[in-house]
Amino acid sequence: MFRFRFNTESKPEPELELSSVQFSLRFVKIAHPEIDKASLELLYKQAVILKPYLKIFLSNIRQKQA
Repeated sequence: MFRFRFNTESKPEPELELSSVQFSLRFVKIAHPEIDKASLELLYKQAVILKPYLKIFLSNIRQKQA
């Protein structure tokens, strides 16, 4: 399992809280019911922070493939 450290004190921008992140976490909750609510909330915060970086990373990969 990977562990990431983030400054969770800073609040993510509201437009970054996309429904795809919420959908993904619902899927995680269904697939792994043993995960507690606090862990899911932390995972959600990390996903919201990482989402813009993931978009940049994926766009760079697409540009290299083209």
